[in-house]
Amino acid sequence: MIAKISDFLARLAKPWLILLSFAVMAAMMGYFLPGAQAQLEASGGGPIDLMMFPTPAAVLAGIAAFSAEGRAFYLIVELTYDLVYPLAYTLFYGLSLTVLLNQVAAPGSPYRRLNVLPVVAFFFDMLENIGIVSLLASFPAQSAALAAFVSLANSFKWMFALASMAALLIALLFWLAHKFFRKK
Repeated sequence: MIAKISDFLARLAKPWLILLSFAVMAAMMGYFLPGAQAQLEASGGGPIDLMMFPTPAAVLAGIAAFSAEGRAFYLIVELTYDLVYPLAYTLFYGLSLTVLLNQVAAPGSPYRRLNVLPVVAFFFDMLENIGIVSLLASFPAQSAALAAFVSLANSFKWMFALASMAALLIALLFWLAHKFFRKK
């Protein structure tokens, strides 16, 4: 399964798609998501998605902090922006890692499979979103089990997202070292 996903990313790794995914990611981070975050904070809460490793109690408190309008808006954000942004960051990190790792790791090297890290982050992000949507839609009922699910999905999302960023940085450093310091 990992090999199939890695190979799929290798087939997708085109410069135009990397640039497009970066542009979408940048637009989401620079304009859309800050606006949504400001509106959520004005309604009494903040995005649970941005909490790092929250406890189930923190998840439930985060949902309860919103006004009714805030919960309705957050539901819309989860079903729109928080589908587009993870797709964009998954493509950007996954495809960028693919290109860099193909430059610095030998053919057949297991390091080339690190390009699947963003896909795993995406998977857990989608699970987290499903849990948040469920909590928002069922409020005022609060499920400790669902909050624990969101907490766990969030934690795994952040672990794999941070690992993706670290892998990209390390691959970039190896690529730069290879490019500028190899013997001619």
